[in-house]
Formats: sequence, structure tokens, C-alpha cells
Amino acid sequence: MTDTQVREPVAAPGPGSAPPPAGPGGAP
Repeated sequence: MTDTQVREPVAAPGPGSAPPPAGPGGAP
């Protein structure tokens, strides 16, 4: 069960992990 709790934060994109998707009118 510990693995599930550890995977939760890893599965969710953390701050500074990957750049956010290009929004409308944003840079590609």
C-alpha cells in the first residue's frame, strides 16, 4: 500500500516538472 501513496505525487505533474501545455495564443 505504501507504493500507491508514493506513486500518487509522482503521477501528478509537480511544480517545475514539465512545462504546461501551450494555451490559446501561447508559445508553442
